[in-house]
Amino acid sequence: MNVVVFCAYAVNTPHFEVELEIAHGHLDDGDQVTMLTCGGELESCDPNPFHDPPRCAYCMGRRDAGLALLPSSVSVERFYRLTDDDRRELDALPTSFESIDELKALRVGEFDIGYAALSSLISTVREPLPDMERHATLLRGLLRASWTVHRSMMRYLKTHAVDRVYVFNGRYSSMRAVLRACQEQGVDCFTHERGSDLTRYLLLPNSTIHDAEIVRPMMWEAWESAGEGTDCEAVAREWYESRAKGGGTFAYVGGQRRGRLPADWDPGKRNISVFVSSEDEYAAISDHWKNPLYESQNAGLRNIIESLRDDPGNLHLYIRTHPNLALVDNTQTRGLKELAAPFITVIPPADPVDTYAMIRNSASVLTFGSSVGIEAVYWGVPSILAGMNLYRDLGVTYNPRTHEELIELLHTELQPQMNDSVLKYGYFWATLGTPHNRFVPDGTFQGRFKGVQIKPSLLVRVRVFALRVTHPRRVTRHIKKQFSKRWRIFRNKVRPRA
Repeated sequence: MNVVVFCAYAVNTPHFEVELEIAHGHLDDGDQVTMLTCGGELESCDPNPFHDPPRCAYCMGRRDAGLALLPSSVSVERFYRLTDDDRRELDALPTSFESIDELKALRVGEFDIGYAALSSLISTVREPLPDMERHATLLRGLLRASWTVHRSMMRYLKTHAVDRVYVFNGRYSSMRAVLRACQEQGVDCFTHERGSDLTRYLLLPNSTIHDAEIVRPMMWEAWESAGEGTDCEAVAREWYESRAKGGGTFAYVGGQRRGRLPADWDPGKRNISVFVSSEDEYAAISDHWKNPLYESQNAGLRNIIESLRDDPGNLHLYIRTHPNLALVDNTQTRGLKELAAPFITVIPPADPVDTYAMIRNSASVLTFGSSVGIEAVYWGVPSILAGMNLYRDLGVTYNPRTHEELIELLHTELQPQMNDSVLKYGYFWATLGTPHNRFVPDGTFQGRFKGVQIKPSLLVRVRVFALRVTHPRRVTRHIKKQFSKRWRIFRNKVRPRA
C-alpha cells in the first residue's frame, strides 16, 4: 500500500505525534510511506497565521527531529507543486469580500475554499463574525495557502499512485484542501483527531468528526461490536457521570463548586437552564451546521427574550455562558453581557455555579448544540435543541421547527426522551479511537514519542532565537496577547457572581 501523510504542522502535540504514529505503523506493515511536509511555502497556517519566521523555523526544526525517529525507509517530500501557470492563477484568486456569506460561497471547482479559509479565520481571531476589512491580510493569506495546498495535492495525486492519505482534522483551511483534493481524485483520506482520552486517537474515513452521516453509524457499530463481557451500559453511564465530576480531556467544571446554584435561583419558578456554546466552534463547518432557527445564538436569545418580555409567566431563564469563553472578547460575549430582562440571569463563563446542579434542578434545558443537551436527558431532564449537533436526530431532544414552537416548549411540562441512543452516544465517546503504541502523553499538550519529547536541535533553537531578535513585531504581538489574556483572567476573578 502506498500511503501519504500530510505533515505540514509539527508544533501541535499530540497531532504531530499521531502522524508519526500512523506512519510508523504502516512502515512496520511493509507499506510505502511518504511524508508530505511544508518548507515555509504557506503564506498562513493555523499554528502560524501571520507566517512569523521564528515560528516557521521552530516548526520545521521540530518536524525534522520527529521524522528522524521514523524508520529510514520513510520518504520525505515537500507538498508544494505549483507551476508558473498555477501561480498566475493563484494571483487571480478573489481575496476581498463584502460579506461573510459571499466568502462562504467561494468555490474552486468542487472545493469549498471559502468555508475552509473562514473556518481558520474564525478560530484564529475567536470571532464568529469577523470584520472582513480588519482581517483582510490574514484572510488573504489563508485563502492563498488553502488554494496552494489544494492545487499541489491535486497534482500530486494525479502523478502518484496513492492508496491512502492521512491529514489532521479536515476542517481548517489547508487541511480541508487535502481532504477535498482526495475526494475529487477518489483517493481514501482519513482525518485524525483526539480520541476519547489522551491515550487514543481517532481516524475518520473520507470525512470529519462533524459529519453526522458518518459518525452516527459508527456509534451503533461501536455498541454492537463491543467485545464479549463488555458492559456497554456501565461504560456509557461512567462517561456521563465522570463529565459531571470534571472528567474528560477538556474539563470545564474544575472551577465550579459542586451543588452551587445561582444566588437568585427560586425553586418556586419554572426554571429553564440555557447553555450557550462558543459560536466560533461551529460558525464555519458547512451549510449543514447552519442553525435552523436563528442567525446566531445571541440572535436566538434576543428573540426569545422579546417574545417573553410582555408575559413570561412563571418562567426564569438562567443563561450559562460556556466556560471556554472566559478569556474571549468578541461579538458573542459582548452580546451576552447586553442581555437584560427581569426573568433572565446571565451567568459569566468563569462563574463557579455548578452546571450539573443547574441541569438537575431545571424544568427543562435549552441548548444550541452543546453536549449538555444530551447529558441533560441522561440526568432525567427534558432537553430542547435550538441548533445542530450529532445527537439532533437520535430522538432524544425536542427539536422545534419554528421560533413560536420553541416558545411553546418553554412553557410546556415536558418529559425527558430517554432511549438507548443516549447510552450508545455515551459509550461511543467513552471508547472512541485507537490506543497509541509509541506516544505517551504527559499532559493535554505534551508527551513523548518513542520515549522522546520532540524538540528542535540546539542549532535550530539558536536560529529561532536570532529570528526573534530580528523580528520584533512577533515579540510585540506575543506580549500584547499575553497581557490581554492576563487582564481577562483578573477581570474574571473580580466580576460579580450569579
